[in-house]
Amino acid sequence: MQLKNKLGTDIKLPSRIKGKYLNVSYHKFIGKSMNKAVLFIHGASFPSALASEFKINGTSWVDNLNMAGYDVYALYFLGYGKSDRYDYMSKDNNKEKSIGTAEDVVQDIDIVVDYIRNNTNITKINIIGHFWGATVLGLYAILNSEKIDKFVLFAPFIQRSGKTEWNKPKELYEDLTPNERIEQFISKIPKGKDMTLEEDIIEIHQHLELLTP
Repeated sequence: MQLKNKLGTDIKLPSRIKGKYLNVSYHKFIGKSMNKAVLFIHGASFPSALASEFKINGTSWVDNLNMAGYDVYALYFLGYGKSDRYDYMSKDNNKEKSIGTAEDVVQDIDIVVDYIRNNTNITKINIIGHFWGATVLGLYAILNSEKIDKFVLFAPFIQRSGKTEWNKPKELYEDLTPNERIEQFISKIPKGKDMTLEEDIIEIHQHLELLTP
């Protein structure tokens, strides 16, 4: 099923979980087709609308690739955006076992990739993964290299030497207001380092905060 919206066309696809649907935002290139497609895979903190589809100075990463001649798709994992929620997300206690690990969600990426391949003349897809999405994409690329033309791992998790302090989360997910998310970013800036966030991000998130019920 496809539904038009201001960010493109919403495509609803059955996910790996029976009865749960994925939302994919589709941005068709207006012009002579290059028969090339890019699929964006978002990270764990926020969906594609606040990542690849987020406009800074009036243009998003999706817009940029669209203007370059690509048909662009942006996946929303279950639990994000207009995709369906996991059952545990409707309960007060969200400490159940996670069913959204990398090993799980690569199945949903494959569903989207096969949809693109089966509904276009494109046999190999370009894929860009962001942060946690880059880590998941790395696994997907190992398992399905024959379906990929090129792939980009943008800010992936990497192995570090030495010890790293880390507190394992006690809950599977957390709801944050726009300003709370910005404060998280700011709190992680190393001492003596400058702010790297664009002013557009802070201003728009503050505007969203005012609209939050």
